Amino acid sequence: MTIDTQGATFQRGDAASPEVFTTVDGLVNIGEVGVERSLIDTTDLASTIREWKGAIPDGAEIDLDFQYTASAPQAGLKTDLDNNTVRNFQINIQDSPVKVFAFQGLVVSWKISNPIDNVVPLAVRVKITGSLTIT
Repeated sequence: MTIDTQGATFQRGDAASPEVFTTVDGLVNIGEVGVERSLIDTTDLASTIREWKGAIPDGAEIDLDFQYTASAPQAGLKTDLDNNTVRNFQINIQDSPVKVFAFQGLVVSWKISNPIDNVVPLAVRVKITGSLTIT
């Protein structure tokens, strides 16, 4: 079974109770989403082969590409960066049923550029902080 990417959304929470998520418009690409675990070398002089244990899991930095529209949701990501705000985010994959990747994140990069003969792209990077849940 495969899942189509068409229809996926990136949403930003408003921190209210109950929390409301707003879709950030202009999304054209979602980079890798996930968690990884570094390794700690536990080899000692009595070892006959290297020995390892897992370190604390670390959330990915997700690269998101948008067409810049100067909308309030896109500006909100810039405000989050400026204010060092940890916020709830969701990525929705339009499968049946919808798959929701939910996490707290910190916006660590917000950049536009102006290529010739093209739309203005907005590149945003969000660092997952805490757990990643998939429902």
